[in-house]
Amino acid sequence: MTLKKIFVVGLTCCIIGNAVSVNEVNCYAENNTQIEETYNSEQEASSSDAEVIKEENNNGEKVVEEDNNDEVIIEDDYIVDQNDFYNEDIENEYQISQINARYNSLEDEKKNVIDAEKLVTFNTVEEAGIYYRDNLVKRKEHISFVLKESKVEDLYDYHVTQYAKMKDIAFEETDKPYEGDYLYWNWRNTWHKVIQIEGGVVFEFECFYQSTYEEELYVNKVVNNLLEEEFEGWQKRSDYENVKDIYDWITYTYKYVASSKSHSSYSGFVNHETVCQGYSTSFYRLAREMGISTRVIASEVHGWNIVKLGDKYYNLDTTWDAEKRADEWENFLKCEANFDPEGSHVRKSRYKTAAFNKKYPMSNKDYAVNKNDYGFEIMCISHIQSYGWTSAVGENSIVGTVGESKRLEAVKFYIKKNSRYDLGIEYMGHTQSYGWNRDWLGENKLCGSERKSKRLEAIGLRLTGADSSKYDLYYQAHVQSYGWLGWAKNGEFVGSEGMAKRMEAIRFVVLPKGEKPEGLIGYSFIQNGKRSNSDDTSLGNVYYKTHIQSYDWQKYVHDGSISGTFDEAKRMEAISIGINTNEKDSGITYKSHIQGIGWENKWHDDGEISGTTGKGKRLEAIRISLYGSIEKNYDIYYRVHAQTYGWMGWAKNGEPAGTEGMAKRLEAIQIVILPKGMTPSEGMNKMAFIK
Repeated sequence: MTLKKIFVVGLTCCIIGNAVSVNEVNCYAENNTQIEETYNSEQEASSSDAEVIKEENNNGEKVVEEDNNDEVIIEDDYIVDQNDFYNEDIENEYQISQINARYNSLEDEKKNVIDAEKLVTFNTVEEAGIYYRDNLVKRKEHISFVLKESKVEDLYDYHVTQYAKMKDIAFEETDKPYEGDYLYWNWRNTWHKVIQIEGGVVFEFECFYQSTYEEELYVNKVVNNLLEEEFEGWQKRSDYENVKDIYDWITYTYKYVASSKSHSSYSGFVNHETVCQGYSTSFYRLAREMGISTRVIASEVHGWNIVKLGDKYYNLDTTWDAEKRADEWENFLKCEANFDPEGSHVRKSRYKTAAFNKKYPMSNKDYAVNKNDYGFEIMCISHIQSYGWTSAVGENSIVGTVGESKRLEAVKFYIKKNSRYDLGIEYMGHTQSYGWNRDWLGENKLCGSERKSKRLEAIGLRLTGADSSKYDLYYQAHVQSYGWLGWAKNGEFVGSEGMAKRMEAIRFVVLPKGEKPEGLIGYSFIQNGKRSNSDDTSLGNVYYKTHIQSYDWQKYVHDGSISGTFDEAKRMEAISIGINTNEKDSGITYKSHIQGIGWENKWHDDGEISGTTGKGKRLEAIRISLYGSIEKNYDIYYRVHAQTYGWMGWAKNGEPAGTEGMAKRLEAIQIVILPKGMTPSEGMNKMAFIK
């Protein structure tokens, strides 16, 4: 027998808020007793009194219908299944009016019948669950279908059990980014009931959402644009890099705004104003689009994500790191123990089951995040002898060549992905024949020259903008004859000046203010003292000047620069040395070996003159030492350019440098103060003193 019309046999209206579990077979376990008692009492009332209480009509009145035995009794009542992440009360009056409006639109004057021939029919609950999911994705407000059954003994129990199965299927994790948790947390609630007919059961759903289908279509466009533009090239990056980029974009772009209209992913993607629900589903959507496994996790009051990197999952909370930059994040890729385990991040029970933990195993330690990975990156392209322009490289990469004797001829710097930071970069270079740039150059400006065979000899870099005070920009140069010099920072110069030495390579890194890179800091810029015009003794850790045959006193140089001359056969006759230190008990002391006199009897301290002037006597060797508490943490290194021998090896901490009894003049000197354990990179294997 085929029914053209079917009559409604419903269940008493009962709201199930924050109680429905996706994974529980009985989705009403927490309220089952109350529902069953209410249901049974209503059934008894209908049979004894021959009347049924319907839902309130549009006027707020109860509707009573008599049982005339010619028709099935009608109850337009629903069970309500609510998203437990939507903490505000269900808008009952609005939703009831919407449901009543649908029945009011029916042509049948009794407003209680549905055309059975128009309903799709399924043989299995699995098929029905997939159909239910497909319609939820399309944000359908009314969903109806028939599930074939030969006989149903207990309609209520059948309803509860089958709906729980359908819901599990509808919200299960799939490979589609707009399903799974994204669909679940953008669904608000469903009013549902069943209608028994011959050969089956009709399932009726009235569904309400956080967003409309049209809004979701717009979200799709926004997401596609993000993948193509904001996250351009994501296919070539690691999962960690993509997770960090998504996290960075959301925490920078979104603003926390709590209202009934800010719970959806749409409110995040389009309006950039949302609550934790919008934050976490936005992360879920973008991560899934990039093929990264993630889930939305909830406590009683909050929602966040877990994400898979390698074989383990890690917690992250874009809401709690909102409007912070990467170096300020406190909730990025955390293990359970370090993720507020006693506070708002205590998971609901369904996220703590053995089955869930087996499927989504959490790491027992935080992910090893690169502290220097800020969401912006300094990039540089370079013009190299014989090679021309090269591809852009970033921090810790070598700009130029090492071991090829190729001059670095030009560079251009810029900052990649700087939209979240008030940052810029400026640089100034010293080029063969042209000297220093007149002023600091902005991003992507040419520093140096191209197609002119001119070497870059020195450069300085510095960050600009309001956020620059939070970072230190370190950089170092590989210089002809000297190799890698030490690190300089924030506008100091690296390389050489007045030495006719090519700069062959540079490298750079950004660090949080106060942190330092590994390796030598200082001895980063070698200046020929003949070109110095400085009388400033506040520069550098160590400063010094020499008295040279024919030239008299030169100006001050500091921290490894050259004082004196070489290849000019000019003798060094006297020297003055000082240091800059905050340790009041500390200083520098030194004495010289002088032609015809030998070693001075007295050590000279802190700027005093060692040697002679106006007597035509050469310095032949020197000893230099630190004194006071500074000795515990620093060494002083020095080397000399001696007649016949050229540059000799480095001596340190009072050792002699130069010659004795050889009648050889000192011509130039370099001095540098280094932390204990650090050494100058060039000349350590040469002899420092010959006697």
